[in-house]
Amino acid sequence: MLKNSALLTAALAAFHTVNINGFYLPGVAPRSFHKEDVVELKVNKLTSIHDEYPIEYYRLPFCQPDKGVSMVNENLGEFLSGDRIENSPYKIKMQKDMYCEQVCISHLGRVEARGVSPSKMVRAIKRNYHDNWIIDNLPSASKLEDEHDSYVKYSHGFPIGFVANAEDAEEGSKKPEDLRAYINNHVNIELEYHEVDGAVPGTKEYRIVRFIVEPFSIKHDFVATFTDDDDAENYLDEGNLDEGRKVAKINNPIASCDASVTATEKKHTTYQMAVHSPNGPQPASGKVLFTYDVKWTENENVSWASRWDIYLSMAETGVPNKVHWLGIINSLVIVFVLTATIAVVLIRNLRCDLTNKLLAAENKLLTEEHHYKLLTDEECNEDLVKSGWKLVHADVFRPPSN
Repeated sequence: MLKNSALLTAALAAFHTVNINGFYLPGVAPRSFHKEDVVELKVNKLTSIHDEYPIEYYRLPFCQPDKGVSMVNENLGEFLSGDRIENSPYKIKMQKDMYCEQVCISHLGRVEARGVSPSKMVRAIKRNYHDNWIIDNLPSASKLEDEHDSYVKYSHGFPIGFVANAEDAEEGSKKPEDLRAYINNHVNIELEYHEVDGAVPGTKEYRIVRFIVEPFSIKHDFVATFTDDDDAENYLDEGNLDEGRKVAKINNPIASCDASVTATEKKHTTYQMAVHSPNGPQPASGKVLFTYDVKWTENENVSWASRWDIYLSMAETGVPNKVHWLGIINSLVIVFVLTATIAVVLIRNLRCDLTNKLLAAENKLLTEEHHYKLLTDEECNEDLVKSGWKLVHADVFRPPSN
């Protein structure tokens, strides 16, 4: 006994002296990449803090993969949580920066106007739906810089768009009919990695430790390169898929999308570029060109085991998610009704047995003074009369005479 106590004391002392900063997900092993290995970006369902119901990603007119949409194998946890993980058209390679890569031209629907039913994309934007992308089992996070504090805030996913006043609306108006939806058609995909020793001596491999998405709304003035689907298919058949295909020619582009700039002088899209773009933000209607940047940064301070730290601290430093009170109340009401129903059934069926057994176990002398008495068979049978099925509970096993 003393030996066990000593071992327990030593274990507790060791636990308190060790500073644990890592976080590990059971069943998820580290994955290492070589330079220019393909890094797959997967998409998940769209979620909102205002609506209870998620939307499948490709239910909205987003760009689809060239070889078609396919479900990605899910583990048990993803299946139980209702995830809908699918492939995407975004092409990413390890340590390869990309600038204003074109994804596709998509038609988002009718122009938003007063008295006109909004499109699916507009409704989703106004309900504050968010994208949830995944790279190397790491969910995307959006970065928000706080003007009042010195730190950077992170939140889960990133918004598919935003709402602002229409051009013909009064300044500062908050009327629903004066608000217009704008799509975030450009994203900066910021990936951080750290270097590890490779399986072969003398080689280096890399592990992804952070996945940040910074969305922008940029109205590109473009002319489609392909006039029909046949031209696009021929272009892909010629082996141009991995070369960064150009589905459109952009007129008067922002600096990061300027094709005349050499590769060594290229710069990633910034907030200032997006704000001062010549055509302003992109409305969530009509034909829209989707583009993206990829920026790789080495981070020696974050290990693979601690790459989930920013997600665990989002409740403190990020944008808090609103609680779905309607769902909670609905669940509580259902639990209460079911519990009450089961309790009534049990009390009616077991009242006689429980009362008699309890009194007999306590060996009490029951007198009229204590107002106690054992329930008689007649009293117990009163419940049988009230429950008709009990009158024939034995007869159901008796074969009929005819």
